[in-house]
Amino acid sequence: MDKVFAGIVAQFREFFKNLGPTKRMSIIAVSVVAIVGVITMGFMISGKDYVPLFSSIPADQVTTIISKLNEKNVPFQLRDDGKTIVVPKDLLHSTQMALMAE
Repeated sequence: MDKVFAGIVAQFREFFKNLGPTKRMSIIAVSVVAIVGVITMGFMISGKDYVPLFSSIPADQVTTIISKLNEKNVPFQLRDDGKTIVVPKDLLHSTQMALMAE
């Protein structure tokens, strides 16, 4: 298996060495763009969509809400300098109901 892989690498090196500088740069640029595109798509697919749970919260209530979210193991993020709490979109309604029940 190592010989096969080494042979492929050697063929690619020979092919790449025989290309002109413009074609080399084109291949490198296209490869970089493709890699960045794949990584970006991966982040977009795996990322959660966060929506506001509460906004314009007074500073004294933020810690109370955060502690309740931590107790319920609800992932959250603070935005707008801590004045807005956002949660994943699929947990919004259940989190609102759980917090309002208390």
